[in-house]
Amino acid sequence: MASEKQVQANRRNAAKSTGPRSQDGKARAARNSVKHGLLSRDMLVSKEDPEELEAFREGMLAGLAPEGGLEGFLADLVVASGWRLRRAVQMERQIIEDRLSSEWKSRKREYRTREPEPTAEEMATDVLCHQDAFDKLVRYEAHVQRGFYKALHELQRVQAGREGRQAGAADEGGATTDYGLPTTDH
Repeated sequence: MASEKQVQANRRNAAKSTGPRSQDGKARAARNSVKHGLLSRDMLVSKEDPEELEAFREGMLAGLAPEGGLEGFLADLVVASGWRLRRAVQMERQIIEDRLSSEWKSRKREYRTREPEPTAEEMATDVLCHQDAFDKLVRYEAHVQRGFYKALHELQRVQAGREGRQAGAADEGGATTDYGLPTTDH
């Protein structure tokens, strides 16, 4: 626990801090907490190509075919989650490659005495069984994946309702609910 003197010194020092002053400095400071980008507000993290994101977005939207504001919003959620899932897969691959490379170098001496030398798959299994970063990544990936499917299923539900309403409107005298389901008169 900090003493009263330390608390007072901390308060005096904090009062002197002005933080970043330039727009560039403020933008950098805003990204201080971004570690991996899987849960970030921003779609792009450093070194990602905006043109690649736009091509990904256009391809996804072409397949989702949203109409109207709500469908567009849900489609954007699907695109954002899909982009983050791509990032997670790339991160998994990078973690495995990095760990294999460093493990291979550090353990090669140890394995030289064994016959036969282990395969890359055996080394990968060994590495991943003791990898906290990989465990965290898998948890984040599962979170993003749940969001992806939730948004996708909601978009599909809204689109099915829209299509049902359009079909219901084409039927003469067939009363339907807001989601295109027939009403029942009792």
